[in-house]
Amino acid sequence: ISPGTGGSARVDCSSGELVTGGGFQGTENVQVYTNLPLNDHAWIVVGVNESPDTNGDLLAYALCEGPFP
Repeated sequence: ISPGTGGSARVDCSSGELVTGGGFQGTENVQVYTNLPLNDHAWIVVGVNESPDTNGDLLAYALCEGPFP
C-alpha cells in the first residue's frame, strides 16, 4: 500500500468450500479497519498506510472448510 493511501486484500476459498474464519498480516505502518468475511466464500481486509514515506504490506488469509456440493 502506497504511503498515505488505503488498500485491501481479499482471499477466496476454493470452489465448493466455505470460509470459516480468517485474518491478516501487515506491516506496522498499516492500520486495519475491516477484517471480516466478505461472503460465504471469501475474506477481506481493508487498511490505511499511515506512513508518509514508506510502503506498507497487507495480506489476508482465510480458513476454509469443505468441499460442500
